[in-house]
Amino acid sequence: MGRILAIDYGLKRCGFAWTDLSRIIATPLSPCETNQIFIQLEEWVKSEPIDIFVLGKPLRFDNSFTHSTEEILNFGSVLQKKYEHIPLIFFDERFTSVMAKDAMIQAGATRTQKKK
Repeated sequence: MGRILAIDYGLKRCGFAWTDLSRIIATPLSPCETNQIFIQLEEWVKSEPIDIFVLGKPLRFDNSFTHSTEEILNFGSVLQKKYEHIPLIFFDERFTSVMAKDAMIQAGATRTQKKK
């Protein structure tokens, strides 16, 4: 079984996390500049078995697109063409920031840590 690689595509920078080979634990990876994303992805795809890409898809509460949704969908299209052997799943990320903030509060994070 290979890893699941999650991609948080941003207009300037992209964040990543991947699972262990058992798909139990997700570990954050180093972010990169958006214009370097395919260089970074190629390194990981060559070095590790990746079975699935998960790409965050930002939507508003009414299911309409945000200012970045179209660009993320375009990136997803290019990603699917380049790595057609690796399935791509879009993940509705509307509540992920709220969940992350709640988790930080429960963990006792300081205001400075929550702003990062």
